[in-house]
Amino acid sequence: MLGKAVGAHQPLMEAGLDSLGATELQATLGTAFGLQLPATTTIDYPTSAALAAHIGLLLGTVHLPAGSGATALPWQPDSSEATCACKLVAVACRYPGSEPNDGQAHFAETLRGEANLPSPAPLQRWDMEKYYAPEAAGGLTMYVRLGAFVPDIDSFDAALFRLSLAEGQAMDPQTRILLEQTWTALADAAAAMPAAPTERTGVYVGCMYQEYTQLQFNLGLKIGPGIATGNGLSYMVGRLSYAFGLTGPSVSTDTACSSSLGLLAGETLMGVAGGVNAMLLPITTCTISGLQALSPDARCKTFDASADGYGRGEGFAVAVLARADAPCALPLALVAGSAINQDGRSSSLTAPNGPSQSSLVTEVLEAAGLAPRAVSGVAVHGTGTQLGDPIERAPPVSQVP
Repeated sequence: MLGKAVGAHQPLMEAGLDSLGATELQATLGTAFGLQLPATTTIDYPTSAALAAHIGLLLGTVHLPAGSGATALPWQPDSSEATCACKLVAVACRYPGSEPNDGQAHFAETLRGEANLPSPAPLQRWDMEKYYAPEAAGGLTMYVRLGAFVPDIDSFDAALFRLSLAEGQAMDPQTRILLEQTWTALADAAAAMPAAPTERTGVYVGCMYQEYTQLQFNLGLKIGPGIATGNGLSYMVGRLSYAFGLTGPSVSTDTACSSSLGLLAGETLMGVAGGVNAMLLPITTCTISGLQALSPDARCKTFDASADGYGRGEGFAVAVLARADAPCALPLALVAGSAINQDGRSSSLTAPNGPSQSSLVTEVLEAAGLAPRAVSGVAVHGTGTQLGDPIERAPPVSQVP
């Protein structure tokens, strides 16, 4: 660490300070300023800026602004949108066919039906000819040649997040892209809300598959400590909280394809909610092929008589939400109400349940104070099956004009 430039907000241990050095630094600071500093000082205040602010408070040379206690808001409440549950402040995303910086525009084109997303699996993922079998019914075979893949998911600016090249390479690409998209979304949120806090900001991430550890093992790569902290749901959300200094709840969710659903509760001022999905190994597609759940042409023909399953795809999206009283002049959207439930006992473990879904939509409408005919559009799950599609069209969704 000697002779190395260390940023004011860079964790000292990340820069090379070890436990012995931390103890020596604590003792040196205590002597220099005439303070009795606890042994945990450099752990509790891990950056130069945090240490300086803490010592300034102890010496009385730095003062907290009035009303800056734990319950104080960093803004004056805005009551103009008091009827909404929360505000959507910023969004960042990467989807198949999009470049790293045009995810939102490409997503809009896709919704308008202007994009053809399915493509053969890149050879960097798997050799399609090795696994393809038109009548696949199990084992390591799949009856689908196509999927919706995000290009260049292995590209990552590790230095931007103060990570070594080795750490970046050991990290799940889902976490890498999540870091980049969160960085973009928080930057946009800061522009929309200059008073946006980092403290009391929660992180909520949904992810179903974590295949990168197995991929590294299959490739015979060296197993180092970076693999342990670069993979897994808990490290995925923890990495975001750590990288951006977010001290609210840090929650990961795996509920299959509903994993990115989240709820911004009152204990946080802001929330970062994300959902990620990458297809790194062929075995998952083979497994789903065994369920006969995929459309052979990898296209989801929802609400069409030709519906024959869904197409697998990749995606990475992050949304920044703020409380209803946050002073955001031009939010992307107002979330009027929300609700969550579970199918319970349906006809099978993977089958949807009509009454449960209808009940959920009714709850949301009641929370928002809206009638079905006041809704102009509905984003549905879109299973693309003869069973699931009619259930999603049941009341009150069917009452939407």
